Amino acid sequence: MLSQASADRIAQATRDACFEFVAVARSEGRLPDRKRSRYISSAISEIVGDVISEFWNQRNFGHLLQLPTELLALIAHELKLADRISMSKVCKTLHRTVWHTPTLWTAISHSDTTPVGRVTSLLQLSVGLPVSLDVVLDENSWEEITQCIVNSLMRCTSLKVEVHNNLPEAALDAFSSSLHSPAPLLHTLLVFDTLGVWEPSVKHPISVLFRGQSPRLRRIKLNMLSVKYSELANSGLSLPNVQHGLFSQTERITAFNVFYMLQPFPGLVELAIELLDRGEVDAWMDQIPLPPTLRELIFLVSHKSADVTMPLYCMSHMSLDRITAVYTAAPSSRSSYVAALQLFGSSIGTVRTLRIGSSSVRTEDGQKRPMDLYLSPEAGPHDLANGALANLVRQRALVSIDMRTLERLDHTLFAGLKDLVLHECMMLELPPLPQLLRLTVYLARWNQPFYRREGHNSVFFPPEPAARPLVCPQLRTLTIFHQDGTSATPWLAPEMIRGVVERRLRFRAPRLPQLVMLGVRLLESNLGEVMRLWTAVDDIQYVSIPPRNLTPAFSDLLSWN
Repeated sequence: MLSQASADRIAQATRDACFEFVAVARSEGRLPDRKRSRYISSAISEIVGDVISEFWNQRNFGHLLQLPTELLALIAHELKLADRISMSKVCKTLHRTVWHTPTLWTAISHSDTTPVGRVTSLLQLSVGLPVSLDVVLDENSWEEITQCIVNSLMRCTSLKVEVHNNLPEAALDAFSSSLHSPAPLLHTLLVFDTLGVWEPSVKHPISVLFRGQSPRLRRIKLNMLSVKYSELANSGLSLPNVQHGLFSQTERITAFNVFYMLQPFPGLVELAIELLDRGEVDAWMDQIPLPPTLRELIFLVSHKSADVTMPLYCMSHMSLDRITAVYTAAPSSRSSYVAALQLFGSSIGTVRTLRIGSSSVRTEDGQKRPMDLYLSPEAGPHDLANGALANLVRQRALVSIDMRTLERLDHTLFAGLKDLVLHECMMLELPPLPQLLRLTVYLARWNQPFYRREGHNSVFFPPEPAARPLVCPQLRTLTIFHQDGTSATPWLAPEMIRGVVERRLRFRAPRLPQLVMLGVRLLESNLGEVMRLWTAVDDIQYVSIPPRNLTPAFSDLLSWN
């Protein structure tokens, strides 16, 4: 058995080989020689896979054929299913290795363009091994797909099914029947049918799901009509091990619907409710008897006209660890798919936000950009430096709304707000925030440069002397935050910051107690302006952010369209 020191040396050698692999490929336009390439172990990094994919997309088959068969087999793990199949056909020496390596075919993704019979043949290659299926049920493939589910359910660990519209009733019956058998290994079930294909006369598969025999099932996503939720509650089905549930429907979500949703899942820890097709939450939501295990309630808003007042109301009246809202794109099966992956998908992490039809602002270069307001009742913006929004989402809520929505809401909802994160919105008129302690302004990466140029004003802090200032008597800290993924540190004119402190903010202290420059620097060419800024603030702190230390979630959040 290897000692820990030996294992560490091997791991380091593997990393070095990977870095050399990438450096040579990108700088010289070729792949490293066979001797060095064979030292890349089975822990081939994702970035190596990306480089291989680049070569593959350019159809550089000659370069690929120069690699050792062992490395090609590892590379096959990193390729998409279609590329993997094509690669095995082009690289004849790899054909036998790939097609006789069952572990390469344990994660099968199927779309409506996949040839009929392909999923069946691939499942035969991985026979006996646990398998995950991501399939589409359409009018051309439903017979094959339902039979594949029946044949593989005993060894299936994850099942994701996107159900198309206009399916015959026989297809829906076949799919329902395919879920009757026990699924002892299944931990995730996602059924995407946001088009409402299950009519009241058709029995929904959830009512007989695995006959209740799926002890490892932890995560489930379903969409059905209201009548189906009551059918579910009356079926007697119980899946107490399910901890994460995402439920959506195309009708108005009522407290009774949610009550029915919860009946088969007494052990839920995380409940997500998707609002579709102008769906809204009624005023009785906070009266629902929730499972004692429930810690988080999530609202997925998949329609720009959905009513979000009640989710905000519930945030103030429901005693849960975390209540969150997530805005997705226009309602569609693919949108719901993305929403579910955000809830269940580890690649995105725990960031959840609500983004409602953002208003826009015309920038200095004439382009229109989204303009959002981010609210968090308890979070600490200083944690943006280490972990981005990780600390924010651990608290009760992270919400993004535009000003038109804010004007229609009861401002007392935000009376207890202690932290406010603004996204380029200093020109907006906000309601008084009597409890606000920390204000963070995020400078978007598209807004460069941030300093004043001759004859121009920065888009940030435009001159609007008539604008109503933000009343925040308890304010202690103003943080200006920027991160664009590069090593460049933007500079900001001190007179702009002083203008914000003196004209845009109304706080009780004679001077701003603390100014934090997070990833930005003061333009110090005019020492007079720098000294005037010091007369308006008591303390200035500089915090640098190496680009690699910022989690992708924050950038994804701010650029999410």
